[in-house]
Amino acid sequence: MPNKKIKIIAITDLEHSAPRISNLLYYLDDNLFDKFVIGSDYDGFLNQDDMPINFDKKIKLLTFKRKINFYRSIKKSVPINKINSRPRFSSFFLLIKKIFLNIFLNLSFPDQYIFTLKNYIKIFDDNFQNLNEKIVIVSSFPYATSHIAAYKIKKKNKNVVWIADYRDLWSKNQVYSFIKLRYMLDSMIEKKIMKYPDKILTVTNPWAQKQQNFLKKEVGVIYNGYQELSTSNLIQQNFPELEEGKIYVLYVGAIYFKGQDVNLFFESISNLKSKNIEFHFMGKHYDELSNLIDRFSVGDHVKHIGQFSRKDSQNIQKKYDYLMFFDFITDSAVLTLKLFEYIGVNKPIICIGGKKNSESKKILNQISRGYILEKEDQIIDFFENKITKKGISLDEQKSSMFSYRYRSQQLEELIFNLINKR
Repeated sequence: MPNKKIKIIAITDLEHSAPRISNLLYYLDDNLFDKFVIGSDYDGFLNQDDMPINFDKKIKLLTFKRKINFYRSIKKSVPINKINSRPRFSSFFLLIKKIFLNIFLNLSFPDQYIFTLKNYIKIFDDNFQNLNEKIVIVSSFPYATSHIAAYKIKKKNKNVVWIADYRDLWSKNQVYSFIKLRYMLDSMIEKKIMKYPDKILTVTNPWAQKQQNFLKKEVGVIYNGYQELSTSNLIQQNFPELEEGKIYVLYVGAIYFKGQDVNLFFESISNLKSKNIEFHFMGKHYDELSNLIDRFSVGDHVKHIGQFSRKDSQNIQKKYDYLMFFDFITDSAVLTLKLFEYIGVNKPIICIGGKKNSESKKILNQISRGYILEKEDQIIDFFENKITKKGISLDEQKSSMFSYRYRSQQLEELIFNLINKR
C-alpha cells in the first residue's frame, strides 16, 4: 500500500506572504503533498492574476474573515491605473494619519493581527486531528502572529514538523522603527518562540547570518524567485504608447527615497544630452518622485505611468528595452521581489547605486544580465554612449534557476530531510 501524502500547511496570511509562500507551496509535487493554507481571506487584496494559475484548485484554502483590517482599508484607498494620479489629501490630513499609524503600530504588540491568533489554531485543530500523519507547517513573517500561531500548534503537537520562514526579519529588520521598549519586547518573544522550529529559513545569506548570531541557531536560505504567469493580451487604456525610435527604461514598484540612490539617478540624468531615452516609473504615486522630476527639470523624459496588476505589470515589462532598479545604500542584503520579477521577464537590467558587492549585484554578475552603475559619471556615460535597443544576449536557462519552481524544489528537499531525521 503506497505511503500517504505529506500534509503541508502554511500558517500565514497570503495578502502579506504572497508571492513567496503561495508559489513555494504551489510547485511542490502534487503526488507527494496535500497542500493547505490557514489564514485570513485575501479576497479584495489579491486577485487571481496575483496567484499561480489554478492556485485554489491545487491548494485547499482554510480561511477566516477579519472584522477589522486596518491595512486593507488603506490599500483600497490607493488609486489604480491612473497616470500621474495624485491623492487629494491635505498635508495636514496626511501628517495626522502618519502620526496615528505610528502610534497604532507601536501599541499593537507583536502586531495588529494578534487578536485573530485563535482563528489559526482553531482551524488547525478542527481539520487535522490525525497527528499520526506526516504534517509539516510553514509560518511566514510578516507578521509575527503567524509564527506565534505555529509555535502554539507545535507545542501542543510535538510530531508536527515546523518550518519558520522569514521573508522579512522581525526584531532585526533593517527598517525596524519602533521605540526601544518595543524592540526589547519583540526580541524577547522572538528568541523564546524560535527555540521550537525544526528549521528556520530566510531569503538572503547575510540575513541568515544575522539571525544565526541573534538566535544562536542555524538558519537556512531559500531565495525568493519569480512567478510564472500566463501571457495575455494587455487590456489597459492608460498604458502609454511607446515610439519606435526611442529607448525605454522602466522602473517598477516601491521607491525608498531614504534607503536608495534615487537622488544620484536624477542628478545624473539631468545632465543627459540625449533626447532618445525615456524613463517610466510604474507603481503608486509618490510626491517625492514628482518633486524630483520638477526639481531637476526632467519631465520631458521621465514619466509616471500609473499602477497595474501583477499580471499586467509583467506583460508591460516585456515591452521595454531595459528594466531598472535602485540598489539599497542601507543594507547590502536586501533583495527585492522586483529583481526576481525582472529576471523572469528576460530583459536587460540596470542597477543604480547602492552598496558595493551587494546581494543584488552578486546575482546580476552571476547571470551576466545587468549593468551596474554606481557613480554619476558611469550613469551619464551609459545612457549617453552605451545604451542600445539591442540590449545584451540573455541566458534563459540561468534565469530559470531564479524561478519559484526551482525554489520549491529546494523546499521539497528540505522537507524530506527533516522528516527522515525523525
